[in-house]
Amino acid sequence: MEVFRNGIMILTCGLLNGKVIIFDAVSFAAKPCFTADIGHRLTMVKFSPDPQHLIVTDDASYVSRYQLHLIVPPEVYQMLSKDKAPPEEPVWYYNGRSHQHRGKIVDCIFNNPLKGGNLYFFTLGEDRFIIVYNITNSKDMEIEVSQRMNLNVSCAPVCMCWYPLYGLSSCIAVISDDGKLRIYNFQTEKMIKMISVPLYEESLRRILFVEHSANASGESEGENLQTYFIFCTSHSIGLAKYPLDGNPYGSLALASHPCGVNATVTNLQQHFLFTTGLKDSWTYMYEINHIALLKSEEEGGKGLDAFKSLFPTNEDPEEMKKLLINSVYSLESEIKMLKLGMDKEPFLKGEIPINCLEYVLSALGCFLSSDEFQLMLNDIEYENKYLHNGKKEALDCLDIMKLYVNYRPKEPLTREKISHAFKELISSEEDPDKISKSRFISILETGEKSCNV
Repeated sequence: MEVFRNGIMILTCGLLNGKVIIFDAVSFAAKPCFTADIGHRLTMVKFSPDPQHLIVTDDASYVSRYQLHLIVPPEVYQMLSKDKAPPEEPVWYYNGRSHQHRGKIVDCIFNNPLKGGNLYFFTLGEDRFIIVYNITNSKDMEIEVSQRMNLNVSCAPVCMCWYPLYGLSSCIAVISDDGKLRIYNFQTEKMIKMISVPLYEESLRRILFVEHSANASGESEGENLQTYFIFCTSHSIGLAKYPLDGNPYGSLALASHPCGVNATVTNLQQHFLFTTGLKDSWTYMYEINHIALLKSEEEGGKGLDAFKSLFPTNEDPEEMKKLLINSVYSLESEIKMLKLGMDKEPFLKGEIPINCLEYVLSALGCFLSSDEFQLMLNDIEYENKYLHNGKKEALDCLDIMKLYVNYRPKEPLTREKISHAFKELISSEEDPDKISKSRFISILETGEKSCNV
């Protein structure tokens, strides 16, 4: 990891033997300017944005805090005349540690506080909790815990990043091993959106939200900002557009180190990406090309065509696209004819009321449990609130397609599963006509077999 302090760049290395070493990256002298022995194998090293605080996590799930002090070495002070300001050297003093997670810590991030705001540190654990530490209010040799957020998911978390959804600065995105990115508002502790992330034969290991000026000088010009995500898998690095919406062409990746990627970091202006190998001793430098990401999205097509490759592999994508369009227009036509009467020809927009969404999803073979469908409705409600001032009452084909892609079950239904479910109903239920929706979905999901002889 690298940071800048008063124009001086420093490089931090976390070693497998439990030591943290900080070098002056300009001179890169063989002798480090700071060394600390943590005592456990290190997992992550993070600097605060100032960078007054250095936080280290280890494989025993401890969070250790080091605080910056600038000192003048005695030998240097004696050599200088009194009318000259002596050069200061950075030293990070150990200032306490905390152990909060029941499993390993899989990722950690700092917030970027506004002027006068508190500095917080966030850790994501295997135990499916996010722990929030108030660094600003922490006393000497202590780290204050201000919040514990339960993710309430069965899948294992992999990594997290900031995700300023709808302009909210309190949103954190967590990627899990099921290939989903879930966005939480840590102020309300609720999940507000779920998105399918790009998969390149393996799940994402790290993701970073990037926002910087499009100018090489780094000077901001109003709204001339580039926003996107940098991610890495075990063997690849890539870019993904912001905001994510499930579009498979909204990202691109390339192979990096042949034996695996160990760590990634950007320069301060976030125009370059550096990677280190898992087993090799090489460091690669990449120039971040945002234009290539835009071209990738353009080549994928527009509207529904960009998403149709995500339909189940056993279905014809073009036929599924037609099925979606026909379902929406047929339902819209039926609703409007009931209102206007059969003698008047309705004007169709290709959209349906939000409360009719479940019917179209069923036509696509997407059957959700009550809890799963409620998550989808929460997503629609939040978007309506923050983007449409609560005035959006209908969904078009593209809206439905994105919801289908991002919320459908990991293993979509097949004709064989549906046929099996109906056979089970007939053979095992006393009155198949009165079966509940939840019971039918349970048979579809589990492939439950009849116990009747």
